[in-house]
Formats: sequence, C-alpha cells, structure tokens
Amino acid sequence: MNKLKATLLVSYVGEHISGGFYLRLAHQARTPATIRERLKSTAGDETRHGEYFNDLHEQEFGNRFSARPLLISLGKVFGSASRIIPLKHLLHWVATAEATVVKALEKDVATKPSTPYLQLVTKILPDERTHAEPYTL
Repeated sequence: MNKLKATLLVSYVGEHISGGFYLRLAHQARTPATIRERLKSTAGDETRHGEYFNDLHEQEFGNRFSARPLLISLGKVFGSASRIIPLKHLLHWVATAEATVVKALEKDVATKPSTPYLQLVTKILPDERTHAEPYTL
C-alpha cells in the first residue's frame, strides 16, 4: 500500500474512533459539566479532522473512506468500556496520549519537507495542542 494512503487511513480511523470515544466520555453521568463541554468540543474536532484526512485522500487518490459511522460507534464502545477506570486517571491518560501525538506531529512538521499531508497536520495542530492540555477536576 502507498505510504501516504496508509497514513491517511490510519489518521482517518484514529480521529473518528477518538471522536466517538470523547463523545461517550462527555455523556457519562460522572463527567462534570465543564469537562463535558470540553470533551464534546474535542469530539467534534476529532471527527472534523478525520474528514479532513478523508478529503485529502479523495484529492490524492480519487475516492473516500466510508467507515465513519462504524468507527465513531467503535470509539463509543471504548468510551463505555472505560467507565471502569476512575475519571481522573482516564483524563490524565487522554491528555498524555494527545501530548505524545502532538510531539510527533510537531517533529514531522519541523523536520520533513512540506507536503499536502503536513500542511493538513499544521492546520489541525492548534486543536491537538488544546486536546493535550491537562484536565482539572
């Protein structure tokens, strides 16, 4: 498989699963209102980012991925299953995971030649940095 095609697929899948995951966390009763709103916003960002990757895939390869509803549902399942983890620990894990992604993306943007993919990454980095900020309960 073409490397760009694989990268776009992984990005599309990851963003949509994350969107569903964040949405499920936002709708859990134990989630405080301020955190709930942040999680809803993050869910929207992640789903939108997934569609950006899909748009780029269509530009580069002439077709679109079509698994969005399934992937969002899968993320919701993961979110539901995470209820066994204390919210404080779960939110710490989420912010840490996002921070790891941000570091990798920033490194790619700083060290690799500009491509449409890296231009898209540059576009979504501000959102990703926000997602990596620690949560306060």
